[in-house]
Amino acid sequence: MLLMLASSVASAVGMGRLTVLSSLGQPLNAEVDLVSVQKEELATLSARLASPDAYRQANLQYGAAAAGMRFRIEKRPGGQLYIKITSVRSVDEPFVNLLIELTWASGRLVREYTALIDPPDYTPPQSVASAPAPAPETRPVPVPQPTVAVAAPASARPAAGGEYGPIKRGETLSKIAASVKPEGVSLERMLVGILRSNPDAFVNNNMNRMKAGKMLRIPDKEQLTAMPQADAVKEVRVQAADWKRYRRKLADTAGTVSERKTAASRRDKVSVKDKTADGKPVLRLSSGEPPGGAGAKGRSKADRVQALEEELIARERALKEANERIKELEKAVKESAK
Repeated sequence: MLLMLASSVASAVGMGRLTVLSSLGQPLNAEVDLVSVQKEELATLSARLASPDAYRQANLQYGAAAAGMRFRIEKRPGGQLYIKITSVRSVDEPFVNLLIELTWASGRLVREYTALIDPPDYTPPQSVASAPAPAPETRPVPVPQPTVAVAAPASARPAAGGEYGPIKRGETLSKIAASVKPEGVSLERMLVGILRSNPDAFVNNNMNRMKAGKMLRIPDKEQLTAMPQADAVKEVRVQAADWKRYRRKLADTAGTVSERKTAASRRDKVSVKDKTADGKPVLRLSSGEPPGGAGAKGRSKADRVQALEEELIARERALKEANERIKELEKAVKESAK
């Protein structure tokens, strides 16, 4: 649930979905749609990042990624107004808390977003969703927001403190965490809480490598809220960094196997050389070996090539599954905050 604050009840200016267009390791490039802006409000409308003090009051960390961001009100060709958000320095953290303050002559609006910044090796449909957290204001006027229920997985949606499972192949921890997260508990706390409560359900203790068929113990709200938010955010960042290294290793291994396969194929290539005196062509291996004994050795090399191809296919399949899991992570975060 989102709490949106304004100094004027009559005004219906609002901030909609935030979409990130950049990737990890790049300067931030994001957009926030504006809704219900009146012509008379446009002249005085401005957006900025809330102050560090406002971040503290909202129990949010004003990190290095937030410093130096620029906000501009712009208009798309179709007339849609939006906030353009950019940064000078690159963003190297998978989660960025944005507390955006929108002001105009007769009102003020503050909204918090948790941005999920994806790796640069794939393009997500939309990589950001709003996060539940109240923003501070001296005269708050809550504006009701429509809520969209997150569909529970087929394994059934348990209450906090219960169990979930068995885990189905293709499910992600982020989607599960979003579906069982109690109100008032951050997604980061939920992710880390489930991970710590179920060490046997994850490969190498990484939340992105969940084992199918396992049952998950869901920690209760008291356990989750006892965890410092800063610790949960730090753990998620460490997990994301480990996941990036794992995926990079998969990609590097797949590339190495591909190169070895190509080299082996070249060695096994045969060609027809000059004809002999009697007019019959002589079949030679490109490596220069004589025809005698080439059949057995050629079959051995072919077996090695086949083994390399099978290894490459397995690596590429694992890399594809890794990308699909990250897409599920983004989708779950987006749906959980609607």
